Amino acid sequence: MTSPLEHLFGSKTRVRILNLFFADPSQSFYLREISRRIGIRLNSVRREMKNLSRYGILGQEGRKGLQKKALSKKFFTLNTESPIYGELKTLLLKGHLFLENDLVKTIGKLGPVFMVVLSGVFINEKETPIDLFIVGNLSNERLSRQIKNFEKRLGLEIRYTLLSRAEYKYRKLIADNFLYSLFEHKHIVALDKLEPKS
Repeated sequence: MTSPLEHLFGSKTRVRILNLFFADPSQSFYLREISRRIGIRLNSVRREMKNLSRYGILGQEGRKGLQKKALSKKFFTLNTESPIYGELKTLLLKGHLFLENDLVKTIGKLGPVFMVVLSGVFINEKETPIDLFIVGNLSNERLSRQIKNFEKRLGLEIRYTLLSRAEYKYRKLIADNFLYSLFEHKHIVALDKLEPKS
């Protein structure tokens, strides 16, 4: 499914590149790394990087202390001083809402799903143990394929955990540390068919 931002920007490559850089503005990446992480061919990435650099959204930096083999690589960084940095950030965050809705719907089509919790990269919360928590009777292999598709669309790695309904109930009963840590940190419950509503 094409996201509204891809229509707006006229390029899925551009949106994926921007998602990658805005996920962590302090990070820098080289061309082949960007191509690999967003799942787009190198020539398309190179063309969009030129455009984004020309607009002043991205800049380049040298890297000290790299091995000789890597010295020729151009590293790109996000220009946080760009006049449109704030507007782009807001727009991309809103675009993530569409992707998150798509992700929850896609997961729901894979089989019985009882709970979906978004955290980490979805809400810019770096301290959480995972980004996506799912309780359901799903094939881990099929789920993994869908997660990989969304990783490319977001330009980010998604750390996820899948538990069966029985395992979730058992872990909750014994006050499992992982569950405690997940729910103690900032999170969004996108779907909940387990907990009784007050």
